[in-house]
Amino acid sequence: MNKLNQMNQANKEISMLVQPYKRGFETKIEAMKQIKAISTYFNTVNEYSSSFSSLTEKEFIQMIENGTPHTVGAWLNSKRMIGNIQDYRTDLLCFDIDDLGDFPERAIHKVIAQLNQYSHYVQESFSSGKKLSQKRYHCYLRVTTLQVDYEVIAMINKQVRDDISAKIGIQFDESMHPLKTIFASKRKVKINRTLKEFDLKPYLNAYIEKKREMKETISSKMKESDVVNAIVDEHFNKKLTTTKVNFDELLKAIKTEEFPFISEYKEWIHFLMAFNNMEKEGLITSEEKMELAEAIDDGNKGYVKEFEKLKRYDRVTIGSLIFRLQQYGIRTDSIFTSVEKYQLRIDYSFDIQGKITENQEVFRKLEEILYDKENRGKRILLYSDTGTGKSTAILKMIEKMTNIQTNENSSNGFTILSIPRRNLINNLQNSFETIPKSSTVTGSDKYTSGEREKIIQTAR
Repeated sequence: MNKLNQMNQANKEISMLVQPYKRGFETKIEAMKQIKAISTYFNTVNEYSSSFSSLTEKEFIQMIENGTPHTVGAWLNSKRMIGNIQDYRTDLLCFDIDDLGDFPERAIHKVIAQLNQYSHYVQESFSSGKKLSQKRYHCYLRVTTLQVDYEVIAMINKQVRDDISAKIGIQFDESMHPLKTIFASKRKVKINRTLKEFDLKPYLNAYIEKKREMKETISSKMKESDVVNAIVDEHFNKKLTTTKVNFDELLKAIKTEEFPFISEYKEWIHFLMAFNNMEKEGLITSEEKMELAEAIDDGNKGYVKEFEKLKRYDRVTIGSLIFRLQQYGIRTDSIFTSVEKYQLRIDYSFDIQGKITENQEVFRKLEEILYDKENRGKRILLYSDTGTGKSTAILKMIEKMTNIQTNENSSNGFTILSIPRRNLINNLQNSFETIPKSSTVTGSDKYTSGEREKIIQTAR
């Protein structure tokens, strides 16, 4: 079988777990008129089902280009209800981008290209406008199927969304969750044939490890949601800190139809712990905390005694509260104001002896990272101890890159080595200027301002 036939055969074998509605719609207005019927259908369609709903790739493309509402994934013998859904499976995730207004027009082109690069299928949504800044997209990602509780899938969905969001540099709609109804438009779907299936196993392995750690320290019976809440809180607290809570918006959110009645005791207690934490952090008052608790109470005011018990308990923080609200389809960006803690994530870590250039495998890996087209335009931080030869290693990589460009007669490639410290400039200037087509420009050199700018502009 030749390569083309192999590719065609592989495409034929692609299938996805998807639950489609009975028909498509021409416009979003038409679909919204049937919103109650559509919601009721998805809530009950698998209540007595014993088989998973799946579509071939061709059927899936036809379905969304026909404007058919759908949900990703499938489930058995249960209603579509968080906390009650059984045997949920999915091999497809969907992320929505609905706000490109903050990007300059030239940057939007790059963002859209990256959406197509990191997704298997991309479709403009019903609400997408004509202007670039008004574009809205559904981005589908094929993933490995995991046989785990829905709580775990929902958490992994968030983690994958956040990781891809960080890579592209955009913010996906955080209220999007795996059970949410997706209103496909009738617009043409862009298909990425080269992207491999996204592997969820590393995320699952991290979850399993956290669960093992918690079992060693918690004596009471532990649920999947306990582990999920702990992980979400931990990740949130590492990256973000909340500076403001819009109490009125939060109260309104938990009084909406989207927010369900909390009948399970541990879930109810978790919300009380989160309210308690917000008061401790000075984000809400004691009176506001009581009002929030009353809004999710069964009328017996049991929260008063529970708050007394929870005074010293501070393991639950605002991150898992935000996650829970988002799982109910509630937008949280108007409720919570959070800022990044700017903690850098380590992508690669190496053990070396002596200089970087003396560790050939490490040096080759650094070259791969620097030369990789995927990393063009990105800021890369190389951190290691003093005396390990960071500057020398970078110079060698720049020299190799420049030689490649020179041999290929490239007129576009260039490198700017910016050095803020005088002693490094003196130490590295001679080495740097041995690289073809290189010049050293400093704030106190022999060049006039105009000459300095010309050197930079013509450096090729």
